[in-house]
Amino acid sequence: MDAKDLRIAQLEKTVQELIAIVKVQLTRIEELEAEVLRLKTRKNSGNSSLPPSMDKSKPAAKPNQSLRTQSDKKSGGQVGHKGETLQMSPNPDQIEPLLPTVCSGCSHSLEGQKALQIGRRQVVDLPPIKPIYIEYQQFERTCPCCGLQQAAQFPAHVQAPIQYGPGVMSTITYLYARQFIPFKRSKELMSSLFGLSMSEGSIANLLERMVEKAMPVYEAIRQNILESGHAGADETGCKVNGKKHWIWTLQNELNTFIWQSETRGYDTLQEQFSDQLQPLILTHDCWAAYFQTGAAAHQLCLAHLSRDLQYLKELHPKEKWVSTIQGLFSKALALKRRMTENPTKHWLNARSSLEQQLKTWVEMPLERAGKEVIKLQKRLQKHFQSLTTCLHHLHIPPDNNGSERAIRNVKVKQKVSGQFKSVKGADIFAVLRSVIDSLIKNDQNVFLKLVTLAKA
Repeated sequence: MDAKDLRIAQLEKTVQELIAIVKVQLTRIEELEAEVLRLKTRKNSGNSSLPPSMDKSKPAAKPNQSLRTQSDKKSGGQVGHKGETLQMSPNPDQIEPLLPTVCSGCSHSLEGQKALQIGRRQVVDLPPIKPIYIEYQQFERTCPCCGLQQAAQFPAHVQAPIQYGPGVMSTITYLYARQFIPFKRSKELMSSLFGLSMSEGSIANLLERMVEKAMPVYEAIRQNILESGHAGADETGCKVNGKKHWIWTLQNELNTFIWQSETRGYDTLQEQFSDQLQPLILTHDCWAAYFQTGAAAHQLCLAHLSRDLQYLKELHPKEKWVSTIQGLFSKALALKRRMTENPTKHWLNARSSLEQQLKTWVEMPLERAGKEVIKLQKRLQKHFQSLTTCLHHLHIPPDNNGSERAIRNVKVKQKVSGQFKSVKGADIFAVLRSVIDSLIKNDQNVFLKLVTLAKA
């Protein structure tokens, strides 16, 4: 081989080496571009289940956005909406007659002249509120027949020389578990508004007493949910004395059951309910622990999945699979609304058609889709039967919004107070909040019902 042929061979080898290097670099460039896109398109409260509070720490996150599509309705109150305004009382508690006494024209006295009412106005106000002290005086009498001295018994609820009554107990409970007011501010409020000085220790004791009275109701709520056939489930982290604990909820249309635990695993559900969840249809956000319960069926929260798809749509705007699945979920929600509005209509064909379309796209091979898209597709494939359970049972909601609303109260409480100081404090809040949420769902006056409970 002469020098020329040797030179050509060396150049060809160099070209092949450079081609191999370019291929490696192109692959690396594609990986880096995908990573840059993921960093620019971060999850936020609009395209995922992250709370709005976490958007602040993510500069790349977009402002909170709704998944609702624009409708043809005008903003503001709709036709037929019943408004509310301040109404006059037909029987005012106090009447102040306003009579002219002197003529403004000639200064003549008008005393004794007949007056004609020409108008009226009312002011709604609150009277000064002060505590009342009820004293129970114990007497004894001597029997004239046998001479036995017979003493009267104090009422069962009067157990100390001085104690707070059911009105104070229910007020403290209402402020703490309904309005999320911390002990220190409750102490100030009771003193400023009612002239009643009390310590934070007294507030804690009153809440413990209320929990004792509320336990039968709490257990009844739990049993009502287990016997209802359906429940939404969710969990969220909370701080208890500086450590991470978990607040759980199991709820339906009329009842909310809340409890706390140290872990987020299946053991917590097993400890709380054993095998009692097996007859239920559970609605949740696909947390693995719920699938371990052996529940009769599951409904994945379509609102969660829609937000996940929204994130993938921003990350991969040209991916047809993402937009198609998102559209099919929207059709499922619309079909659910129509089925609820017309429960007697035959919906089998519409449901079967939608499920077949969804199955076709969920099982469709995805070759060049991003890894996030592939990950979601595998989740949908694994739990496909849990995507449309709500279309087979009219009483099953398509989302887990009810559970998120129940859990949100814990976050509001911690926003105000920072954390629970003890496990007992977290348990107290869970019990009282369960009772209050259930009262709200049943359109009951929360405070009046708490007064009744405190008197029990």
